[in-house]
Amino acid sequence: MHESAPARIERLTDELRLIPRGGPKPLRLATLPILRELSRVDCSLKVSQVGSAIHSYLLDGINSIDVVEVEGNLVKPQTAKLCLKLILGFKSNWMKPNERRGRVLIILGSRFPLSQMRRPHSPERELLRGLAAHLVSQSAS
Repeated sequence: MHESAPARIERLTDELRLIPRGGPKPLRLATLPILRELSRVDCSLKVSQVGSAIHSYLLDGINSIDVVEVEGNLVKPQTAKLCLKLILGFKSNWMKPNERRGRVLIILGSRFPLSQMRRPHSPERELLRGLAAHLVSQSAS
């Protein structure tokens, strides 16, 4: 039975929320089933190759994203791309996740408390849900 698009988006959002702590390391990405499925990577490859393909797929998805809505405001594509790369650790990966989240709040001009960025309703989740929606819609086409 096929999963509805909204359910898949929420599950992918939850998967994406696992990435910031360890960063987008290929061996880690290879363990994320929804990303692996959406990327349509050949699973007969070595785990490191699967992870590298998913890494490229995720980065391509971020680079092709359009406008994302965060806290009821439309975020320009360039800003959304920068914020997503920061949150997921593609950019400034030497910083701790909370430092990257703080930078994202500054870029967005948000007054959201940093201590609550991992909550179910937060700018981080909204950004990641926007990316998840984008990736799911790309896979449907």
